[in-house]
Amino acid sequence: MRSYWLGRSVDEVKEPVAPPIQNSTFFEEDPKGIPAGVQVQGLTKVFSRLNKVAVNKLDLNTCNGQITMLLGHNGAGKTTTMSMLTGLFPPTSGTALVGGHDIVREMDEVRRSLGLCPQHDILFDDLTVAEHITFFSKVRV
Repeated sequence: MRSYWLGRSVDEVKEPVAPPIQNSTFFEEDPKGIPAGVQVQGLTKVFSRLNKVAVNKLDLNTCNGQITMLLGHNGAGKTTTMSMLTGLFPPTSGTALVGGHDIVREMDEVRRSLGLCPQHDILFDDLTVAEHITFFSKVRV
């Protein structure tokens, strides 16, 4: 099971990382003195067979010790973003740093420090929200 989860990392970045958006009225400044836990830079996913842009140049910083949610309508790219951050899908371009590790070049290290609790539990139908979170928090320990 470990070899499936950790797999092999990709050695090259597909495209230079886009600079983060600055001085926009639509984005708040990153808090000072709190290190970033996840830094997403120009993350893009295009499903070429469908000619579908699922995520388009996403820039996002999340801070250690804070809870961050991705909200949006169906098809907004939330699941695709999480799938790229956890290595299920490779990004078409851009990258992200998770705990300082690049998702394109260092997925083994990313997977050692990141877990994903899916919205729908495929193993147990009757878990409460608390039981679901407790179960997945203990799986990776």
